[in-house]
Parts: sequence; C-alpha cells; structure tokens
Amino acid sequence: MKYIIISIFFLHSIVITSFGAEGFFKDYFHDQGYHLSGQKHNDHIKTFLNYSIEPNFTTTSSFTKNRINGTAIDSNGVLLYPDNSPRFRIYYHSGGYFSHLDDCGGAIAHDRLRTFVANGGSWVGSCAGAGAASLAAYPGGTAMVGVYPHYYQDRGDRFLSDIKIMDMTHPIAIYYNNFLGYRDSIVDSTWFLSGGYFPDNVDPPYNFTTFLAKSVTPGYSISDKWAIVCYKDTNHINSGRVVLSGAHPEAGRSYTKKGKFFAAMCKFAAEGNGAPKIKGMLLNNLSRTMNDNTKSGYEKIGDKQYHHFTVFVPEEAETLEVTIAGETGYDFNLYLKKGGFAFTSNSLKSATGLGENKVIILTKSEGLSKGLWY
Repeated sequence: MKYIIISIFFLHSIVITSFGAEGFFKDYFHDQGYHLSGQKHNDHIKTFLNYSIEPNFTTTSSFTKNRINGTAIDSNGVLLYPDNSPRFRIYYHSGGYFSHLDDCGGAIAHDRLRTFVANGGSWVGSCAGAGAASLAAYPGGTAMVGVYPHYYQDRGDRFLSDIKIMDMTHPIAIYYNNFLGYRDSIVDSTWFLSGGYFPDNVDPPYNFTTFLAKSVTPGYSISDKWAIVCYKDTNHINSGRVVLSGAHPEAGRSYTKKGKFFAAMCKFAAEGNGAPKIKGMLLNNLSRTMNDNTKSGYEKIGDKQYHHFTVFVPEEAETLEVTIAGETGYDFNLYLKKGGFAFTSNSLKSATGLGENKVIILTKSEGLSKGLWY
C-alpha cells in the first residue's frame, strides 16, 4: 500500500455566524433570561479574557425555552451542536430565581444542561445559578440540574461580605492575583442577595470537589461558610467543570477586585472543558457520510465546530490523501496532524478558505510517517 485515500462527505447544521475558541461557536453563554437578574456589562471577561459572548437577556419564558430546549430547526437547542457537543465553552447562570430553568423548559432544559456539562461544557453560576447547578437549593429541596452533585444551602441574608480565598495555590487565586497585580486573598464588598453557601458535611464524600473560599464577614448565617466551590469529575475526561458562587462577584466591573475574581473563576472554568471525542477511524478508499443526527458518529457538523477522525498510516505508505465534499453553500476546512487532535493552531497541513470541497495530500518528504494521524 503506497497511496491512502480518505473521503468525508459533510452536511451542515443551522448556521450562526461568529468567532469563538477552537471547536466552539462562542466562549460564553450568558443566561439572564426569564426570572433572572443582575449585571449585563460583562466587561470583566471582555477585559481580562477577551471572550466572545452570546447574551440571553429576555423576560419572556417562551424565548428562553426555545433557545435551550430546541425548535424545529435546532432540535436540541442553542447550547448543543447536532451531536450534543457544547456550542459554548461556558454556560453562565446569573442570580434571580432557582426556578428559571423549570419555568422555561422543565425536565428537557435540565437534561440539555446535564448533556452540556457531560460532553465538555463548563457551568459558572452565581447565587441562583449555584443552586440550579446543585442537587437542590437546600437539602431535601426540589431537584435541580445536579451538575454539581451536592447540595447548596439557600439563605435569606442580604449583605456585603468579604470573601477569603483559603488556598492561595489554587489556579483561581493565581489568576486573581495576576489580574490584581499583587498578592491578596480577600475579595471585598461582594453582595450576598438572599444567596447561600455550600455545606461540606451534608452528603459526603465530596469527591472531585474543591472548597475554595469563605465569607468572612461576621454576624450572618453565611459567615465562615463556603462561598465558592469548584467541581470536575476527572474520571470522565470529556466532561466539563463547574465553578459556583453563593455571592455575586460578577457584579463588579473590571477595575474592582470582585470583577477580577469573577474573570479568574471563568478562566478556570473554561480550562476545565472536556477533551474532544473521536468520531471514528477512517479506512483507505472508504468514504464516510456525515448527515444523520440520529446516528452517533455520523451527525451533521455545526458552525465553528470540529469533527475529529483518525487514520492509521502504515510504514509502506508514501502518500496520504484526505478529501472533504461538503454541502454546497458552506465553507469547510480540513486539518491534518500526527499523534493528537488537529486544530487550526497546530496542524501540520491544512486546506482552508472559501468553498465546500477541500483536499490535503501529504507525502513522506513533507512529513508523512507511520502512525496514527488525526
């Protein structure tokens, strides 16, 4: 075997035009929809992280339901690609009412968010967003999404609190201090608005959970309780990370300590996105058609998404040819790399630009060698 030929036929899903991190439509989905409230400026994550943002600012429950649950043209909702991979690096659930997702989408919305995190998206939540991510807003309460598989403890306290980071070696503490430009463990003047805390003794074991920071302002039921937690199940490399706050650090502008702390939370959350998945191994002279959203590994591709495949190149191969024949009217790109996932930023060879049809031909003189190629 001296010449390997691989062909892939792609159909495209619904088109949304924007730019995000590699493999995602955008960085940050800001859910401040029906029954949610808070700031909308996002200048902290724009300033420190340069994130692309998809806002969901609406007072209409049906609008949020259609976006999260899905419609006739986007059957599994805006948070997910056709293959149920996350379209966004982060889903941010702001403060307000714990019932937001229940009121907008019910069990389907819960399932969409569980799928989002299980397949690599990260959840950041403040106040109600922390309770919604947990098993329940308080022990024994109504079941919530449960991507943080422990209980939140809702309280009625409304006060400005200093929050103290208890582990200054944690990445969030390091990022926070980098944004500050000096070392400090305190995030001052952070609102608790009928928020709560995270018990550390209600439903152990707290595997994969980091209790990071406490409210240290005395005189309240939340005082000396855990205000910030992080969770990621490292046994499942494709799952995302959950970073939660009982308070409202997101309310601060980029020049405030709480604004810088919130940017650090989001940076850590995004770094916990799950690993990509392989769609399948391609075989010599056998085409693969990607047009069936009901068949795992054969789904249509979404805007800005990557579909990853592998092919084994034997010792005697002198040339590898890979082609894409895409749906007319869309632009498809092709990337090739040995030994790991191929992206725009790291490919050995690529075929990009306008048009639906692409081909890569790689020879031994250009670096082709025996092994697993992506």
